[in-house]
Amino acid sequence: MPSQRARTSLYTPPVGLGAGAGAGFFAAVFLAGAFLAAAFFAGAFFAGAFVGAAAFFAGGFFAAD
Repeated sequence: MPSQRARTSLYTPPVGLGAGAGAGFFAAVFLAGAFLAAAFFAGAFFAGAFVGAAAFFAGGFFAAD
């Protein structure tokens, strides 16, 4: 009759493999989210700068006239 450890190890992977896969997945999702957030904020910044420059060169930025 096999031992309890031998029977359970047939159905469950070693903890190291599961932990490594989980950590890799978490790191990939985190880095993808960080990249998308950086791209979003960069796009928002340049869009705001473009609108501000357009308003400035149109002459209505300070409304001094």
